[in-house]
Amino acid sequence: MVEFALLAPVALLLIFGLIVIGLIVVNEVGLSNATRDIARAAGVCGGSGRDPNTRLPDTGFPVCSQANLQTYINNRLKQLVGGDGSSVTIKVYKSTDRTKSNDLLTIDNCDRGGTIEISATFQQPLFLPLVGHWLATSPSTTDRTLNADASATCEQ
Repeated sequence: MVEFALLAPVALLLIFGLIVIGLIVVNEVGLSNATRDIARAAGVCGGSGRDPNTRLPDTGFPVCSQANLQTYINNRLKQLVGGDGSSVTIKVYKSTDRTKSNDLLTIDNCDRGGTIEISATFQQPLFLPLVGHWLATSPSTTDRTLNADASATCEQ
């Protein structure tokens, strides 16, 4: 009993730490995939001269429109563990000049042959204060900042 009482807290801390690290890795990969998919969708659908029958890739949406693109983005970001999608910050860059940014991805941001760059940031909650203290981005929070970047060539 004494040995269990001494070792159980350490073992539980290690187990919970592995679970939290697993959540961080899953969300890091998920955010990276979502950012890449959003950039691809913007590249396929973007541009003022697009064909009105162009469809979003890999979705059930019939055509590219601003409303369908926003729904697609929201659905992709809701898949992150511990987030509802609204806690993800997306920055859109029309060129390699990173000073030209928009907070809203509009369907006409892409010019044919140009590059659209997406940068996403997600505050991953760590759920456990003790473990979160060691894995947090800063000592004053129990969140970890996850970042992902993607780019796509505008096709329309």
